[in-house]
Amino acid sequence: MKAVFDPFESFEKFLVIVIILGYFVAGFFAHKFLSFILIKAMVLSIFAMGYSILFARTGYLSFGHAAFFAVSAYSAGLFVLHIKNSMLLALVVALLFTLVVSAIIGFLSLLRSKIYFAMLTLAFGMGIYTIIWEWESLTGGDDGLIGINRSSLFGSISLVPINHYYFFALVLLILTAISIYFIVYSPLGLILNGIKENETRMRYAGFSPKIYSFLAFVISGLFAGVAGYIDVFLENSASPVMAHWSESALPIFAVLLGGIESFSGPMVGALLLTLLITFLQTVSSEWKLWYGLIFIVVILGLRGGIVGFVKSKLKGRGGEQ
Repeated sequence: MKAVFDPFESFEKFLVIVIILGYFVAGFFAHKFLSFILIKAMVLSIFAMGYSILFARTGYLSFGHAAFFAVSAYSAGLFVLHIKNSMLLALVVALLFTLVVSAIIGFLSLLRSKIYFAMLTLAFGMGIYTIIWEWESLTGGDDGLIGINRSSLFGSISLVPINHYYFFALVLLILTAISIYFIVYSPLGLILNGIKENETRMRYAGFSPKIYSFLAFVISGLFAGVAGYIDVFLENSASPVMAHWSESALPIFAVLLGGIESFSGPMVGALLLTLLITFLQTVSSEWKLWYGLIFIVVILGLRGGIVGFVKSKLKGRGGEQ
């Protein structure tokens, strides 16, 4: 097994720190709309970084991760609406439900591999979507849940103002980045990379690819849950579209855009993807067409993603010297 990112570990850390500092500084000057968009970028960053643990490390492609995003959002929303309006308790409840659902779906999906795994995750994800849509008495059906208001932390730190919530989301992003870093550069990260490169060799080395892939699946599901939790209190509502397969495509796009073989790629891709979609929506009613065309050009032209392209240039410059 080889550590894929060791030669550029410092560069990866530097890039993540720069983005986080950029978010921090922007939080003091951004107006409400920009704060909203940047929180959306943070949500997608957390979603994509967690997703990369499964997709980039093991090579398993899931089309159903939006289900965990939605399960977390609805769990948190239902908790504050009907039980107790506590942000921290809502987070605990949301992650517990996400853990259970991701463990069940992960176990069943990993009974098959590769393309069959991808199709199973799609089926389970759309199953969750259908349950949310049809169970009107609990979820509100196609109307979703509304009035999911933010409250305070520890009874004194109000998260109602969006600029306060902005920094709360930033703290969760920082904690996610730290967690992902330690996973990627830990023995677990090396094992997951080994599974992606050669499952048979890993099996002969005494590791169970299914067990470690299951662990990666659950971890990625939990981070999707964190993203869903932030999003539901940002929007003050939850809707069935959160669980739709098209939402599962967003972290895939973010990882591919930023760079699948990099620690910082998902965060870079998530920020750029959010800004790109926002810009296209404001300038064209056919924004999805332009979005698709731009994405095709980027993927074909930068196969290693934006971070991969930059790293290759730095590597080439180092070789010239």
